[in-house]
Amino acid sequence: MLNRTSPNAHRSDPLLQNSQPDMRERFQFIGLNDGDLRELQDFWPTLEKTLPQLLKTFVAHAMSVQTAAMHLRGKEDKFCESQTLHWRALFTSGFDAEYFKITEKIGQARYQSGMEPRWFIGSYAKFLNLIGGVAMQAYKRKPKKFPSGFGCSSKSADPGYGRGDVHLLRGGGGRTNGTRA
Repeated sequence: MLNRTSPNAHRSDPLLQNSQPDMRERFQFIGLNDGDLRELQDFWPTLEKTLPQLLKTFVAHAMSVQTAAMHLRGKEDKFCESQTLHWRALFTSGFDAEYFKITEKIGQARYQSGMEPRWFIGSYAKFLNLIGGVAMQAYKRKPKKFPSGFGCSSKSADPGYGRGDVHLLRGGGGRTNGTRA
C-alpha cells in the first residue's frame, strides 16, 4: 500500500493491491486503475479466442524482417507459448506476482537472445496494434466503450514491459548495436 503521507498517494484499488508495491506509483502515473483492470478482464475472453491467429500473424510478420527473424527462427512455438502466458496474465491477473514472474522470464529470454530493446519495444507496439484491431471489431457496435476498452491495454504495456526488461536497462546487461548496454 502506498504511504498515505506521500504527495503521490492515491486511493488504493483492490485489484492493484495484488501488485508489487514499487509498481503502484507507476500505475498512478500512467493512470491504470481498478476500472481498467476490470475492462482488461472483461476483454480477455474476446482476445483469447483470437490470440492464436494474432500470434501466427505476428510471427509471419517477424519472420519477414531479417533482424527479427534471426531472434525468432526455430523458437516460434516457444515464443507463442510464452506470449500466450504473458497476454493471459496481463489481461487477467491484476499484475500479481505471477504476472511479474512471467514477464521477468520473457525479459531474460530477450536478453539472452541479444535482442536490442528497440526491437522488443517495437514488437510490443506491433502486437498492441493487432489487439487494437480485435478491440475495434469487438466494439464496433459499442463505439463509446472502445476508447476505455482499448486504452487500458496500452496503459498496461508499461508495467509489463518495465518489469520484464528492467535488467536490460540496469547494470544487468543488454545489447545495443552489438555492445553491452
